[in-house]
Amino acid sequence: MSCSKPGTRDRLTRFHIIPRSLKCSRSISSPSEKSLATSPFPISLRYAFLKKWWNIRPRPITMTSLNRKPTHLQAYYDSIWSSPHPERPVQEEILTRLHFQTSCRAFALECLGPLKGQRILEIGPGRGQETLLFAREGAQVYALDISSKSLELIKNLAKAHGVSAQITLIHADAERLPFRGGTFTRVFAQTTLMHTDFLQVARESARVLSPGGKAVFMEPLRSNPFLYLYRTLCSEFRSTAPCYLRLRDVRQMGRYFKAYFHREFYLTALIGLYLTEEKKTHREIKRNLERLDNWLTHKLPFLRSFCWMTVMSFEK
Repeated sequence: MSCSKPGTRDRLTRFHIIPRSLKCSRSISSPSEKSLATSPFPISLRYAFLKKWWNIRPRPITMTSLNRKPTHLQAYYDSIWSSPHPERPVQEEILTRLHFQTSCRAFALECLGPLKGQRILEIGPGRGQETLLFAREGAQVYALDISSKSLELIKNLAKAHGVSAQITLIHADAERLPFRGGTFTRVFAQTTLMHTDFLQVARESARVLSPGGKAVFMEPLRSNPFLYLYRTLCSEFRSTAPCYLRLRDVRQMGRYFKAYFHREFYLTALIGLYLTEEKKTHREIKRNLERLDNWLTHKLPFLRSFCWMTVMSFEK
């Protein structure tokens, strides 16, 4: 079959637009066609790379992968919490996160409201800093974790501070909470949903909350490309294969509650990771960067997806 307008075809291939009427079966002969056919980066590969880089394609959570995860996570965190002093790289990453995310944690605690007399379920308490804080504020705390070593640390911590009577330890999976409906007035978790089926945890949290109760989650987001590089190449927790949240995931979780809101933290303030809290000028720079973040995310809401952390508050 011959083409009636070869010159037109050559011009159009430069823009990758070939009308169906001009397609033919002749062999490639023109220089423009040869360069297009032998390109090391075809269009399909370029689009696939962009989709992977920006995480545009949703990653479905399969029950097969979830059923394999708890055992691996339990062994991993048991190895971390089995010693009061974890390996130095892991310890440094944990302490950096705790010391840097002060404003984020303060907002999450503010969302919980007054704690005295509350029955709080804390999912994934880790080393128990918030567990101890809740107990000191007069709450009855139920600390639930898949790691038995984490619960042992909290038990010793509670005994040392004289609040053992206010803390109950539960070794269980967050996706299958062993409680009746309406048991708690508050549910709290931080950096935990990324290891779970977050929709199942949201559903279970809504079930065990009493009417008017609140669930507050503090979680990292996944869309920032610089954080993506760090998590892929450097993070000490990359072996756990966490599935970080997107803002649309927050909206899906909100379906199980009467009302919800969320606030994002640390966009430009990520620069503060390279500053020390000991220096007054560094603390001032960090505060100013956080003010800039608040202004940017208010004026340009799409930037919220690129923040490091989000705090979600759900009300039943």
